Amino acid sequence: MIRISFDVGGVITKYPSEFVAIIDALQKSKIIEVFILTDMDYQATKKILIKCGLKFKLQNILNADWEKYGERCKKVLIEKHNIHVHFDDLPSYCQSSAISLFVWPNNDIPFNTLEEKPNDKS
Repeated sequence: MIRISFDVGGVITKYPSEFVAIIDALQKSKIIEVFILTDMDYQATKKILIKCGLKFKLQNILNADWEKYGERCKKVLIEKHNIHVHFDDLPSYCQSSAISLFVWPNNDIPFNTLEEKPNDKS
């Protein structure tokens, strides 16, 4: 089983349509297990996943403890859950035993494209 994790803020929130499509496709695989790995709290994470239409088992949503581990917080979970590939937008969170795929910042796109706009009624 190949285990792949995705950060939320700056990854899924920045490119929701692209990453939702990738995650949906990966979740259909019998040889891939997908995780959400974030330093956001669980309720905020759940709200974003619902807004994107993503469904995850509770045990596949991993909330890193930045207060306890600092910039090593995701590394701790990557190693604990034997994650093989991780997508993130912070270089320090990409320093682990996993194959780390860095989502390069694009300043022309907001960090969170899911935030409600003043005229957004959704």
